[in-house]
Amino acid sequence: MSDVLIIGYGVVGRNLARELAPLHPDIYDKYKPEYNTRVDDKRYKFAFICVDTPRTETDSCNTNEVWDALLRHEADIYYKINGDSRHNGSVR
Repeated sequence: MSDVLIIGYGVVGRNLARELAPLHPDIYDKYKPEYNTRVDDKRYKFAFICVDTPRTETDSCNTNEVWDALLRHEADIYYKINGDSRHNGSVR
């Protein structure tokens, strides 16, 4: 059983899963359930959030998917990963 969860299995999530393969991360993507390996009701040590944050009309980021990931999954440390690495950041 893994202590690492990747939330979102698009381009970024898939690449991260390959990089973290030695850790055997669990995967969760609410839009691609066929890839899900997450254990229900498990608290993970690390959760990597790889979900979309599209721009809104006011040029801010829509963070609804990030908040959904934070509320739906338990982890000690969360890390949000964007396609643009200059804007990555952790949340605890």
